[in-house]
Amino acid sequence: MRRILAVLACVGLIASAQAQVITGAMFLPSPVGVILSIGQWIIFESERTYYIEVLGEGRTAEEAKLNGFRIAVEQAVGSIIAAETEVNNNRIVRDEIISYAAGYVTKYEIVSQEAGGLGVKTTMKLWIKKSNIANRLLNEGSKPADIEGRKAATQLATLQYEREQGDRLVATVVNDFYRLGFNIEIKPVVVTFDNNRNGVVTVPFLVKWNRDYLKSLWEVLKATRQESNPEACWQLVLGGKCAPPASMITISTGGFMGGSGGKLGYGDKNKMNNILNVMVGTQPKVMMTIYNQQSAPAYVGCYSFDTLDHNSGYNVQGAQYFVDSRFYGPPNVVIDGNAELKGNIALTMNPNQLANAGKVELKIVPLNQCPR
Repeated sequence: MRRILAVLACVGLIASAQAQVITGAMFLPSPVGVILSIGQWIIFESERTYYIEVLGEGRTAEEAKLNGFRIAVEQAVGSIIAAETEVNNNRIVRDEIISYAAGYVTKYEIVSQEAGGLGVKTTMKLWIKKSNIANRLLNEGSKPADIEGRKAATQLATLQYEREQGDRLVATVVNDFYRLGFNIEIKPVVVTFDNNRNGVVTVPFLVKWNRDYLKSLWEVLKATRQESNPEACWQLVLGGKCAPPASMITISTGGFMGGSGGKLGYGDKNKMNNILNVMVGTQPKVMMTIYNQQSAPAYVGCYSFDTLDHNSGYNVQGAQYFVDSRFYGPPNVVIDGNAELKGNIALTMNPNQLANAGKVELKIVPLNQCPR
């Protein structure tokens, strides 16, 4: 059982680059440091940039610097914190906190370094930009043939880290697709007598999205987007005025989510692919369990419905899918918040089986959880 809490936190800590090439994997999950000055938005390199001074602390000089980076970025643009606890057999098997901030360090200067309680304290001046950019231009050399590799590496590493944390944040909600994604209503069960003198138990049901789940998914997708109006850009690209996003995610709701729902653009395909892999690639099935009078499972079976698992393939004419992918425009995924599955499952039972039947349960499961 997994419990998730995600909140939007404007990090307001009171207090806080030329070095070797770094990678996003070098960031630690719990930054240590202090903000030394009140940050402010300025125009730097012709763009709106956040300037701040921080002190980062770590076991090594590199670790201290990276911790300072994270504190500064969160101070500049705020952060979303997702706390995820997974419990198995009344024991906590995973307790994880994911911090996501949509910004990256574009430039830094080290003011001083000294020994500290953890090992090293590094005082820095930092310039930070918001990362919701579509063109992905990180750095342009100030001189011909000048790559400015160290500066570009810092920008790339902090931006990569931001995107990776965004992927993890979205995954906390996507991975609860089966546990929290649906509401299933079982209609009155009907028992009939067929032409072969068998009893037939028919279970009518209705499957809808859990709207609270869709709202949570929308919030994390919106927080980690790079384009707020990707469809407009896609239309403009026909005239050569802008580039389309690398991928697009749509949650269509028909208005039931208020201001939530719409189209969002992203600078890569990771989040789109994760949604398709989990919500379509695992081949969702309806699993029916019939319990006997002693509350033990007497029958378990899985059933395929095209609305869920695309058993007939994508974009079947007239079909309504819970999750789909269109063939036009940039790579995309479309979540239809108004999708419904009205179905019936019929099972033949002999008199003894029927007499011992107690209750029926339906749930949505991936194919690998179905009995073989």
